Amino acid sequence: MTTVDDPQAPLPSQDGPPYNLQATELPELLGPDYLHQSCAEIPGIPPNWNESWSILRATLETLEESGMTPYAAVLGLLHVEAIRQQDLILESLAVGHLEDHLGTNYVPSFSERKQIQEFCAVGSQKISKVIAEIEIDRYRLISSNGRRVALHERVDPYLALISPMRAVPPEILQEIFMACLPGDHNAIMHTSEAPLLLGRVCSDWRAISLSTAALWASVHLVIPTPTLHPSHIIDEEPPPDFAITQRNEGLRIWLQRSGECLLSISLFNASSWGMLARQFLDTVIIHSHRLRALALIQIPSQDLEGLCSLAPTDVPALEVVEIVDNTWGVPNSTYMHFYSIPPNLHTLSLQRNSGQRLPTCSWHRITNLHLQSHVSFYTPDIEQTMDLVQQCVNLQRCQLKFPTERQLNYTAYPASPPRRVTLLHLYELWVQGASAVDVVFNLAHIVDRFTVPSVKQLTVWNLHTPETPILDPPVFSDTIFAIEQLVERSSCSLNSLSLHQVMGDVECLLECLRRSPGLTHLRLLDDANHPIELLPVLTELIARPASCIPPLCPSLTHLRLGNVDATDAYHPVLQKLIESRCGEPPSHTTRLKWIDVILRHPSSLQTTVEPWRFSPSSVYIAEPYDYRQDYTDRSRWGGIPNNNLGAEIWG
Repeated sequence: MTTVDDPQAPLPSQDGPPYNLQATELPELLGPDYLHQSCAEIPGIPPNWNESWSILRATLETLEESGMTPYAAVLGLLHVEAIRQQDLILESLAVGHLEDHLGTNYVPSFSERKQIQEFCAVGSQKISKVIAEIEIDRYRLISSNGRRVALHERVDPYLALISPMRAVPPEILQEIFMACLPGDHNAIMHTSEAPLLLGRVCSDWRAISLSTAALWASVHLVIPTPTLHPSHIIDEEPPPDFAITQRNEGLRIWLQRSGECLLSISLFNASSWGMLARQFLDTVIIHSHRLRALALIQIPSQDLEGLCSLAPTDVPALEVVEIVDNTWGVPNSTYMHFYSIPPNLHTLSLQRNSGQRLPTCSWHRITNLHLQSHVSFYTPDIEQTMDLVQQCVNLQRCQLKFPTERQLNYTAYPASPPRRVTLLHLYELWVQGASAVDVVFNLAHIVDRFTVPSVKQLTVWNLHTPETPILDPPVFSDTIFAIEQLVERSSCSLNSLSLHQVMGDVECLLECLRRSPGLTHLRLLDDANHPIELLPVLTELIARPASCIPPLCPSLTHLRLGNVDATDAYHPVLQKLIESRCGEPPSHTTRLKWIDVILRHPSSLQTTVEPWRFSPSSVYIAEPYDYRQDYTDRSRWGGIPNNNLGAEIWG
């Protein structure tokens, strides 16, 4: 016969509560501090664990499977029951009939006041116990945190010894370091950027970074403004400055670390003082035989005279040249002979206020050409411009930004077909000019000269001509018609089309878009002074689920509309366009990933269309004061170029 004290004895099989525990018995059974040390609830204990022996057996088996010992399981069951019974003491007090009077002006009777006082006294005692438990927990947490810190101080040094990074071979670390270099511009001479940042981690990393010559093969340096006495004037050569000397010395050490790697160097002159950048350029010219890409931004022309002393054997690896000079005054163009020197030059970018005549160059090698001038261009007229472009038979990217100078002796554009230039390899064309017919470089006339069967990206940007026109009233050419004729003549398949304030017939624009079914990026910036009727274009862009005919530009993924009318006629069309192309478009239509609408006037469209409804598509609707004009060189004036020379020179 087994007894209860026998550990092998099975539990009785009869149903009924195994033990009717009273809350008052627990302090003596568990000790005064156990209820606080244990959790109020233990996972695996059901609320009715003590109703029958079968439930108790199942509860004990669950606690045993969770890893609890028999002693801990029993104490845990007693603790949970004690907590629950203590909570029932407060609920058992007869004050429930007063709940309807809470928050009112009701005055309780004498007996009710007595019940309330008893209820509050019991509640205050429980609150005091909870506060005491919180204090104990707080001190216990402080003690535990101290132990944790002490253990970390003991263990962490040993963990550092077996850190996976310590076992990484130096060759792998070199590849990781190379991946830390910026991808859209040259490395910056600052301790918060790679590669200088990598050498500040530990001595081993510093040794690896200094021995990896490829880490130092690119550099972007900002020439600061020297600290000068107020008596100095800008025309004078500034006195020696410690910051200038120190930065030039840093550039010299940087280039020495690059070993024999080909160099990509960009210098940005943040100072308006002349003769200041020459010492930095002299440091660069010492390594001219290793130059692959050279960008000189805001460097005065008189500081560029050192380039004239170079010979083809001095720059055998130079492939990319970019010179940006927006300073005013009489430029010194003697250095421009330098463009014809590098034997492997394939990318040329010149951005100046006043363009000088370009020297003879091996134009057949040029694949990327960017010419920009604000006053006078590098060629006197359109004919000579096309002669220059025609020599670039391997041209792949072309960006021509013409000034808005007017013809003193205006002659009408000849009616005979113009001489056109065919560029078989060109895939990106950017033309910027004015639409007035009395300007030297008329935008429509320039576009009309190209035949580009391989072009994928086309940007046409119309500039305003605020000067007094020669023709009164002024006459503007149909630029959109010229663009449509270009697409038809070239039989090209455009992927990206950007039209900025161009003028012309909207039917020609529709025909141009119909000829480009593979268009993925469309950008239309309307002209507030000479707007075109965009409503037919927006209407045809709407996707109709019930129709089997795809809408205009069915492959469109990015759409930007600038300076759009917000009248009653446009409002429902724009709303329907956003809903049909950003919501759930038909199967034969690609969903718009990004749409940006800049309204000409404030409109309720901003509140009618809720962007969050079209996630994951990005929908942005703004008024004119939020218009974000694109300045491709904006970040450059902060000292960081917006490009990776030779890869994305256009920004």
